[in-house]
Amino acid sequence: MMKRNDALVLGSAVTCQDDARAELSGLVIDSTTLRLSSIVVGGTVEPARLVPFELISGLDRDTTRISCTAASIQGLPPAETGKVLDVTENTGGWGLLSLIYATDSLPQTYLRARERVLASDGAVGRVHGCTIDVRKFPGQLTALLVNVGDAVEDRVIAAPTRAVTSMKGLVVLDMTKHTARALPRFAP
Repeated sequence: MMKRNDALVLGSAVTCQDDARAELSGLVIDSTTLRLSSIVVGGTVEPARLVPFELISGLDRDTTRISCTAASIQGLPPAETGKVLDVTENTGGWGLLSLIYATDSLPQTYLRARERVLASDGAVGRVHGCTIDVRKFPGQLTALLVNVGDAVEDRVIAAPTRAVTSMKGLVVLDMTKHTARALPRFAP
């Protein structure tokens, strides 16, 4: 049974049953229901693999625990890089390309760390992770964690899912940049 702490932070640790460690490289979200269907486990796992939500056994402050071994992860479907989106507007010095994972399964939204998040009037920040319901509606996104920080201050906010209007290619929020940046700081 998962603990109440319900944050999945991209780039954080993933720990297997045999204490092997990897990295949470991405999130696979059903864009119609906003439910987490899989996580992308990478880092020491090459190629990155899709781990179904049902194999998440716990969420702690710094790690996601999964109920499989490092060897059994190799039997899971690979998360293949499928499409690269060109970032053409000013990215605040980040200047990175956003990669989206693609597989042969039904179209889903694949979010990676630093995926662009836009408001109705321009760029807000980058995807940092998400929070999910672990009790009543397991796997249902409750908020999208967005890094709205800059070179001076690193700040993460939790944008409610009701504000998410699109997750295809770019994440779009139904609010202005000012409103998004005024959301309270996310505290795990």
